[in-house]
Amino acid sequence: MAVYLTTADRVRTALKIASATETDAIIDQLVADVSAEMASAMDRYVEERSRTEIFDLADRQEIVILHGAPIVSIASVRPDTDRAFPASATLVENDDWTADYGGDSGSLYLLVHQIAGRRVLQVTYTGGLGSNTAAAIAAYPEIASAATAEVSNRFQRRDSMSVRSVSSGQDVVSYGKYDFLSTTARVVRKFTVEDYAA
Repeated sequence: MAVYLTTADRVRTALKIASATETDAIIDQLVADVSAEMASAMDRYVEERSRTEIFDLADRQEIVILHGAPIVSIASVRPDTDRAFPASATLVENDDWTADYGGDSGSLYLLVHQIAGRRVLQVTYTGGLGSNTAAAIAAYPEIASAATAEVSNRFQRRDSMSVRSVSSGQDVVSYGKYDFLSTTARVVRKFTVEDYAA
């Protein structure tokens, strides 16, 4: 089941819609769309699960940013210029690397300078905002509130091409390739995972 940044119930409460209605399908789709757009703009994975990412490394790079922050656990960190990433290449935690477990940065710190090149570091880890929607909302209430406001606003102006918010008069601003309420854009900016600049 997909993990979202808000729920239809939260949106109905914000809109003062008493119970499920014929508009539920619209709200459900907006919840999915807004969650995906905010996650993409923040460059983060929402669902907490095991995943493998492969990274470029610059010469003497010390920090790699994992996009499934916060990091729960790391199974392996493997550099390999041949890109086969055998188990024998696995680096040792605390000797070769450490990580910002539970923090929002998603930072993996390389303690020993590794090879440089394109797609030469494989990291298998578990992380993300929450294992389910309720967990993500509980852990990140500021993101959930912004997502709820964004869905509510889009629901209210779904038949309009207005560039202003119906509910609060806020401007809609472009953030990357997405248009968000200015308050949503501020939250997205706050929780964006910043890639290491080599």
